[in-house]
Amino acid sequence: MLELLIIDFSVITTFFFFTSRIIWSQNRRHSLWNRYREEGIGVLFGIVGAILYSFPIPYYDVYPLTIRYLTILIPIFYFGNKSAIYSFGISLITTAINTDHVWVTALFLVTVVLTGMVGLIVSKQVWSLLKKLIVSNTISIVLFTATIILIEKYNHMLYGSIRSMEILRIVLFFIIESFAGMITFHYIGRLTKEKVHAEHRLHELNQQLQVLAHSDGLTGLFNRRYFNEKLEEHWSLLRTNNDPLSVLLIDVDYFKKYNDYYGHLAGDECLKHVAAAIQGCIYRTSDIVARYGGEEFAVIMPDTDKAGAIKVSERILERIRSLNIAHEPSDKGRLTLSIGLATIIPTADLVPSAIVERADIALYKAKSSGRDQVAVNGPPHADPLLIGQSADPEEVPFGTLK
Repeated sequence: MLELLIIDFSVITTFFFFTSRIIWSQNRRHSLWNRYREEGIGVLFGIVGAILYSFPIPYYDVYPLTIRYLTILIPIFYFGNKSAIYSFGISLITTAINTDHVWVTALFLVTVVLTGMVGLIVSKQVWSLLKKLIVSNTISIVLFTATIILIEKYNHMLYGSIRSMEILRIVLFFIIESFAGMITFHYIGRLTKEKVHAEHRLHELNQQLQVLAHSDGLTGLFNRRYFNEKLEEHWSLLRTNNDPLSVLLIDVDYFKKYNDYYGHLAGDECLKHVAAAIQGCIYRTSDIVARYGGEEFAVIMPDTDKAGAIKVSERILERIRSLNIAHEPSDKGRLTLSIGLATIIPTADLVPSAIVERADIALYKAKSSGRDQVAVNGPPHADPLLIGQSADPEEVPFGTLK
């Protein structure tokens, strides 16, 4: 008997160990699992209960007594009534298929139902999960012991003796196996949940660190490092597809004078307003707005020709003008921007920095020609064109800068 107890104990703890690991290790981002979680858990416990049917506590040939009721109690406490109902349904089917003693089966099923009702009542108490399991499990053992005694009384009528030592042995097996399965699930579940929670938290922290590594601390925009990474990424993709790429370099006009006149705190607030205004003018998720450095900002617009980039540039200038931010040291009396625009169809003989260089040349043209305007870089060695001075919106694949 000791050998049988050890085998059953090992099997039961193993099954509850892996059940706990499977359930608590599920990835929360799986939408299908989240949608049918209770049903899935109920089916899983039902399968475990069916497997446990093959490892009963030996009780002559009257009924293969098992601790399958735990596959109903545990879902009630941890996962809800729906899971318990699914598990009970599967247990009912497997029991009906695998037994020839109808009245004994019915008696044990009634006991299982009573156990489930006890679980529902206990689950509403303000106790810890472990305490709920211990109390309900103890009551369940009492109910099953009473059921065994009823069966023994029936056997007494047939065979003329009540097997008291057999009842004691069964109850002892029952207590050891049921508490082994219950405690295994509870503590392995807790350890697994803690591990999953720690992994999830670590993943969140890594994501936060990645965001911080790619973000500008003052404006919340992407930083120059991220700008360079995305520029190379889009460059490679667009070169393959032979599609245009546009880049804007944006500079706050006379920002040093603004800082000197209003103070650095006001200057920081000014940059925040400008960053928000630029971001608000970018409607596509594929476009990248970054703080390029100091009072300079940059925008990457993949699959955007010159005409489209000009529209975005003009939208940004109008947005800043509408803010009407005072700038006394400026000859215009308000805050303005200068924008350099470059559009390229990437080719094998060009490098990503080429488009930034051209946008920078255009920016210099916009600033040196009066500011508060957009300058568009043209073909190699040609002067950038100011908007309103016959800028051609048609796309031209430029050569490498010399």
